[in-house]
Amino acid sequence: MWASTVGSAPLPLPISTRLQQHGASSRSAAGISPSGFCWVIEGQELLLWRRGDTVRVLSLRLPPGPPQQRHYVTVLSHASSSTTTVVTCSESGLLTYWLDANHTSEPLHHQVILAASASMHPGQPQAAVTAFTAEIPELAASAGPSFVGVMGSVDGHLFFIQGSPQVRPGVD
Repeated sequence: MWASTVGSAPLPLPISTRLQQHGASSRSAAGISPSGFCWVIEGQELLLWRRGDTVRVLSLRLPPGPPQQRHYVTVLSHASSSTTTVVTCSESGLLTYWLDANHTSEPLHHQVILAASASMHPGQPQAAVTAFTAEIPELAASAGPSFVGVMGSVDGHLFFIQGSPQVRPGVD
């Protein structure tokens, strides 16, 4: 079982089985997106499902990184289609997104922030990102899967990010 401020529900069987087999690791994390999707990170794998659906679980592979690295996850549902866009941002500033997680295409990656002290401590996670969120722009309903996001960094900078099938992620 998992619980939140919006209620409780049983975990889908594939997820509870996996967590019981492997135990909770230091790389495990979980959350609920405003779109109604729940997610669990187990090792390098991001598992997600729509709240209330205990049968269909999507599995996405996160890019390699330091074992203790934190990931910010946003799952977006597009009202005009069955498209599910998944955007992750590692604390080291690597943006990874699947414009439609329902298909088995490779994700797109974009290194947004390079931690200043990465060369001083090779192999250590560098906490450059402190916050990340993404939404679907209202004007893009007919343009297909896309998103806009904002990323905050430890040095106080905010980055505006935009991604779509036609445009690689841009950062301002």
